[in-house]
Formats: sequence, C-alpha cells, structure tokens
Amino acid sequence: MSTTVALQTTDSSLPSLASYPKASDAKGSRTALLIRRVMQQIDDLVLVIDYRDKDGTVTRRVVSPIRFVAEDRFLALCLSREEPRQFYLDRCSNVRVDLANNYVMPVEIMICGG
Repeated sequence: MSTTVALQTTDSSLPSLASYPKASDAKGSRTALLIRRVMQQIDDLVLVIDYRDKDGTVTRRVVSPIRFVAEDRFLALCLSREEPRQFYLDRCSNVRVDLANNYVMPVEIMICGG
C-alpha cells in the first residue's frame, strides 16, 4: 500500500503550494512546481500521474522526472516503460507525489476511466 506524502520545504527560494499561481503554462502551474520539487529529491520521490496520450487514452503512470525540455513538457523515467519519455504538462492530471521506495520497475500501467 502506497503512502502519499505532502511536501513541505524549508527552501525559501521556492514558493509554497498555496501561494503558487494556478496558471496553465509550465512556469506557473502547480504541476510544474510538483515536478521541480520531486527533481530536488529524485532518490526519494516519484510522481504518479494520470496521462492522456495523443489518442485520448488516459493511463496512470509512475515517473521519475529528469528535467524540463520546454515550457510545456518534461523528460522523465517512466517506471512502466523502463525508459525516458516526454510528458506534456497539459496532458497530466491528478498529479501526486509518492515515495519512490513504494515502487519497483516495471510498474504496471493502469488504464483510467472508460
């Protein structure tokens, strides 16, 4: 059973989740902020996301973010595919942070919704 963790930071250079704007672009999105925070604790944390592919299929993925490649997407190690993949921010939903030690590759891909 996985345990979702709430992130608190003592790094005053990062805005708190509550004060961060809810904009749709990568610079202002809560998703981008979560990605940045997980990147800072890459050995300890992963992201669990519901991801909509280009055909509209939504799957639940566990990823370890590596870096932003543009304002609208990031590169991450997909623990299901066991390889780096690009993820578009506007296709991510239900983004959650979880402990990395709750997962072992390969993580099964779950189809979400119908």
